[in-house]
Amino acid sequence: MQKKQWKSLAALVRLAPISTHGGYWKSLLRKAEVMVARAELLKDEEGKRSGVIKAVKPVAAHLFDSLGDAQPRDVTNLLVEFDIYRGVANAGKDKNVKLGAYNNFALYNSARAEPAFLTLLDDPVARAALFDGTDAELAAAYRRMNRAAVREALTYNGWDGFENFRLVSFSGIVDD
Repeated sequence: MQKKQWKSLAALVRLAPISTHGGYWKSLLRKAEVMVARAELLKDEEGKRSGVIKAVKPVAAHLFDSLGDAQPRDVTNLLVEFDIYRGVANAGKDKNVKLGAYNNFALYNSARAEPAFLTLLDDPVARAALFDGTDAELAAAYRRMNRAAVREALTYNGWDGFENFRLVSFSGIVDD
């Protein structure tokens, strides 16, 4: 993402598991997060749900160190944005009501996620790699992701919908 290698990112987020169980598992990352949740690994020390992004932050930081790359200013923002790109790429692949990706970004405020949504509006290379559809289809994907995130965030005081005027206007969300 930092190097804007959008085709590589698209290939990563669209990886399918070896066994899809008849098409049920469309995404390897989605299957992995479900298995991690079922194993109850997404809980903090007090037994409360912590979420995937919080759980993978130490792993991501270690990966940057291992690769000799400078860590981004904010690993949390990077992971939130990755979750947006993954969600949009999978929403574009699967037009069903199901997004094909869980909205992990919902546990965080809009300011952390909106740069990724805006990148897909402003960067034609990113959009072409991650979403093969019309503006209307992308707006519909944004609305579906927003609705799912708002429902999830009620419990966690996170996502409260798009705040950026361009995103509100593009997606057609009034008071969704």
